[in-house]
Amino acid sequence: YHGNMIYTVFLRGYGDNTFVLPRLEKGMKVKRTYNVYTKQPLQYRQKGRGVTLRGIRPVKEDLTVVAVELNRPVRK
Repeated sequence: YHGNMIYTVFLRGYGDNTFVLPRLEKGMKVKRTYNVYTKQPLQYRQKGRGVTLRGIRPVKEDLTVVAVELNRPVRK
């Protein structure tokens, strides 16, 4: 993480199109999610403190980095 961003790195062996983040702190909301390389937005679902990323489409022979922008910094 850095500031209000969480970065998740998917290694080439990751084969699913969804990923569940660890629970966020109370009051944190996702503003947007996107693939860092392609800048394509990703779908997400936030229910309470839980967030599921969808449509990751990891690159099989490379790393895929997904950014999650929050409404406030991860650490105070």
